[in-house]
Amino acid sequence: MAGRNEYKSFKELRDAFFNYTRAERNGIYVLVVILILVSTYKLIDKFYWMSGPSYSPTEQVVDSSKISKEAVAPKTEYFPFDPNTVSEEEMLRLGFKEKAIKTFMNYRSTGVKFKNVADFERVYSINKKDIERLGEYIQFASDKKKVPTKKKAFKAPETKEKKVATLFYFDPNTATEEELSKLGLSSKVIKTMLKFRNKGSFRKASDVAKIYGLSDEQFNGLLPYIKIKAKEKKTYPPKKSYKDTLAHRPSSKPKAAAYAKDTVAYKSIDINKATNEEWQRINGIGPTYAKMINNFRGKLGGFYQVEQIGETYGLPDSVFQKIVPYVKVSPPPFKIPINHIPIDSLAKHPYLTWKQARVVINYRTHHGPYKGPNDMAKVKIFTKEKWERIVPYLDYSVKPDSINSGE
Repeated sequence: MAGRNEYKSFKELRDAFFNYTRAERNGIYVLVVILILVSTYKLIDKFYWMSGPSYSPTEQVVDSSKISKEAVAPKTEYFPFDPNTVSEEEMLRLGFKEKAIKTFMNYRSTGVKFKNVADFERVYSINKKDIERLGEYIQFASDKKKVPTKKKAFKAPETKEKKVATLFYFDPNTATEEELSKLGLSSKVIKTMLKFRNKGSFRKASDVAKIYGLSDEQFNGLLPYIKIKAKEKKTYPPKKSYKDTLAHRPSSKPKAAAYAKDTVAYKSIDINKATNEEWQRINGIGPTYAKMINNFRGKLGGFYQVEQIGETYGLPDSVFQKIVPYVKVSPPPFKIPINHIPIDSLAKHPYLTWKQARVVINYRTHHGPYKGPNDMAKVKIFTKEKWERIVPYLDYSVKPDSINSGE
């Protein structure tokens, strides 16, 4: 109704309150308690805490003087200290802040050991400015040097007097340490030269420039005075002629391996026919190397050029160079019957892999027999270099009767 009083009586409010559910009534209770607590806190804060004690004018002056005295920071002292053993009191005297000290002490209590300034600086509570300020007073048990208790006046670094070089002719292979020192070389450069000399020798003047620590200016100054003595060539007795050698041999027929090394004639050994004993006639070739060369030759089917001997696994290049003057080339005795050979036999060739052999056989199956090198070039598995290596070994015969024993 429009004319009805909007205000409810206490009885109506009470009845309405008990019409709520139990959970709703509990919520109202909690809300009322919170309002009472907040109101009480504001009253206490306003009339008690914020007002503070009242002082007379003289008391206020005395109190302000106390506060000013308390606010004055203690005087910073400087003395040596070890971060591993320094106490809280000592850190206060050194000028560290209380919060930084507590954090540092908690960190150190975990068992951490500080070995150097960098370890001390890693503690996040320690200010870098404090480390810069106290840098010369930070010491560790492992340090042998004593840190001064007072700051020393700055002294300019003493300049070392340069050695006055006395130039004279010298051989870097025979010069003594004293002589090298007179030439103006430092002790480090001299030691490096001696190490280099022990491992080998200076063959030419430019080898001296390779010494680590020797400046270009020093080398250019010494260059006109470097005199390297040439090594004396060893003299060998004159070679005996073939007739003289035969005259001193016993009457019994010797083994081929016992032939004198100096009787091998220039280009006298056929690389595709030489036996193990014939290889051993060349100086530097023993039974092992001879066997290795012939085994490799058998797997290839023969050599078509001298350089292939150098591909023998385990044969040093120095030994191969000794072989070159005494050998000649003949056509390889065996070839691969490329139009009939099975994949297993083809893959055994040193110049082919199993994958390459399979591609070659598949191409032959789909396109017919190979007629020549041009057909072989169509197999895309080969690079130009690998194609040139394998082509000399191929036999393109189609009739089975013409196949040689290469299979």
